[in-house]
Amino acid sequence: MLGFSQDIGRVRHCMQIICILLILSVVFLFLDARFHWHPEIPKSFQTSNSTHNPSYGDAIPPPSSPLPTPTRLDTQLHPEDHATREPTILTHKWQITSAVQNPDGVEKLIYLINGKFPGPTIEARSGDRLLIEVENSLDESHTAIHWHGLRMRDANAMDGAVGVTQAPIAPGESFTYNFTIGPSEHGTFWYHAHDQVQRADGLYGGLVIHTPWSQSSRRSISSIVPEQLLLIGDWYHRSAQGVLATYMSSGSFGNEPVPDSLVLNGKGSYDCSMAVPARPVVCTSVERPSLSLPTAGRTRLRVVNVGSFAGVELNLPGHDMASSEVDGGHEITATKSTLGEKVIWPGQRTDFYVSPSSPEVNTLRLRITLSHENFKYANPALSTVHEFAIQQDLPTVNSRSGRGQAQRYSAQVDAQLEPVAREVNKTIVLYSKTLKLSHLANVPHGFINHTSWAPQSSPLITVNRSQWDNNQLVPHIPYNKSEPLWVDIVLNNLDEDSHSWHLHGYSFYVVASHSADFGWGSYNPYVDIEPSGGPLNLIDPPMRDTVYVPRRGYVILRFRADNPGIWMFHCHMLWHQASGMALALEVGDGSSQPLRYHSSAMSDKTALVVVDVQDGIANATDGVPNAEQIKQAIGSVLDLARQYNQNCTRAQNEKRRLEILFVRNDDKDPDDPLYRKKATWNLVFSPQQDVATERLVSKSDGDMFMSNPDLASSLRTEGITNLVFVGLQTDFCVRASILGAIASGFNAFDIKLLRGAHSTYDNATTGKSYMEIKEDVETQLESLGVCLQDWRDFVSEWRV
Repeated sequence: MLGFSQDIGRVRHCMQIICILLILSVVFLFLDARFHWHPEIPKSFQTSNSTHNPSYGDAIPPPSSPLPTPTRLDTQLHPEDHATREPTILTHKWQITSAVQNPDGVEKLIYLINGKFPGPTIEARSGDRLLIEVENSLDESHTAIHWHGLRMRDANAMDGAVGVTQAPIAPGESFTYNFTIGPSEHGTFWYHAHDQVQRADGLYGGLVIHTPWSQSSRRSISSIVPEQLLLIGDWYHRSAQGVLATYMSSGSFGNEPVPDSLVLNGKGSYDCSMAVPARPVVCTSVERPSLSLPTAGRTRLRVVNVGSFAGVELNLPGHDMASSEVDGGHEITATKSTLGEKVIWPGQRTDFYVSPSSPEVNTLRLRITLSHENFKYANPALSTVHEFAIQQDLPTVNSRSGRGQAQRYSAQVDAQLEPVAREVNKTIVLYSKTLKLSHLANVPHGFINHTSWAPQSSPLITVNRSQWDNNQLVPHIPYNKSEPLWVDIVLNNLDEDSHSWHLHGYSFYVVASHSADFGWGSYNPYVDIEPSGGPLNLIDPPMRDTVYVPRRGYVILRFRADNPGIWMFHCHMLWHQASGMALALEVGDGSSQPLRYHSSAMSDKTALVVVDVQDGIANATDGVPNAEQIKQAIGSVLDLARQYNQNCTRAQNEKRRLEILFVRNDDKDPDDPLYRKKATWNLVFSPQQDVATERLVSKSDGDMFMSNPDLASSLRTEGITNLVFVGLQTDFCVRASILGAIASGFNAFDIKLLRGAHSTYDNATTGKSYMEIKEDVETQLESLGVCLQDWRDFVSEWRV
């Protein structure tokens, strides 16, 4: 018995040792997976430029230029230059590159716009039109830019969401974003990359829309409160693709990588002694950046969370600090509150008014705390609290444009929001969840209603719904122009983590926000009698475009579907979005045709085509019935195009000028009024001599491209992708040339026919009037994807 007991003891001892060894092995494998895993990541988020994406252990490329030491942060805005002027066209030309820099002392390859990180801050006013030419000068990475929070009304194709509204801008290519800020849009916005995970490597910048003074306002420049823009975000010392690769591996167990640092307006100060051996970095101690605040009076701080994962919280000791607006200029009060509002989550914006609470305050620091709510493990390299010194020497407001006196201005912003509807016409119920499934190699993927999103090669707005792949979840919302529908989105979060969700193209009322103490905390109005979080707030709900969705809970978002298009809706925590937590909403007529939301772009990629406006068919005697009105319309469009080109020349920006093609029919039939030897053959509008952007195109057939086989390739060689047609006759040469353009490879989506600037004759054979014929042709071309726009709207939008 004694020997048997000793054997049992030895067995137990051995088992204990084995258990300890197994536990140590699991811990070792876990840490090794976290710090040394190099998995495959979705192709849609990969770039073939390996030098741009060093992961752990990869050699860090040498810096391309001396690395500056961060000191004073330039945060001042200039509302005085925008609140006191009429709407205008603002043009920008950006070049996207990459270089090694040390924003917080740690070297990293980051993205630059015109050599800057963050990119240039855009300041504008309500009603301005923006023309931003983006040149992709990266070696191998494609890109696109999204204008976060702007409605983008009538400019769905300019929204910048790769796979939904746009194909990415290829290396060496350019794309001109062209859109008008709404007359009532104002507030704190920002722009950022919406392709791959480039935002986490610095491809972002500020966008502030100032409120113009109303017509009845009579104020002086000195009455404007100083404003500062703070772009705050978590920061990873690895490349974003390296971070995503770590997350999207079975070894991550679904734990999102915790950031390493924080940057404010692209600058920070990392303590090099905190770096861990498993994550080697090249680190240089840099001076902590400082800010400026006035010694007295109020200052408006416009704060944007540009980070990838963590929320941020601000504290300014010695100052009174009151939040006034969130997201796109939406006012908030003490009663308009939802869960998570104390923290600013990725994509959200909050405006604060701050003023010194005591004149005796001498030592001031802005304290920024990274929320650890979603951190599943501690990162020993991270300090969650960052402080920035305040220097009280901000200069007073001074208009750079020299307008210092009080004046009256005609612009007026309609700041009134439509009251939230008591009832809705449509309810969409969504469930979000991160899952690790065996058939996906146990790699974490974000799912919405069992669909994990990935961008497809052809943007959704360019192809029929039948051509959308299985990764697209796109609920349909009928569009009623006269009485837009009210819609509820019930967004359930089944995860243990919170999310930050952003809807493109819209702002919404947050009428409910709830987190459960136990259970899933979900709500389905088609099943549940009432929300578990209590009644909806239909009295004074906050309005946002980016909303915090609590763990095991839900939010209910209510909005009016008055902006047609396909609009992306996704988690703005970058690792969740990149792993599939996204969908889109289709607001449209429900037809099977591709949704065509065209740009009014007039730029170096556009050609104005004036077809067959010749004396024989444009005279008042025996020309088309409304010849004089047509000539007046075409003349207005032509004057606009020429003025645009003249402005480009004066600005020494000839590359932006558009082409103007004057098409002349050279008929071979002597009885035809357009026979070349007759006086009626002459053009009403002719190209100007010695003007490189105007040229004559002769044709002998109805289709200008058939008569000139090299014309299409010649235009494409010059970079022209957009065609705007006016002219005569609608059912012959105009239609034939548009169909010829499509047959020659131009995208119908990029072709525009101006209503009221084309016409034809009555048809005695069919009995149809010229008006009926025009309508038939327009219907046919529109069914092919061609955009139709009234010539007056075109001129009004593009008056320069």
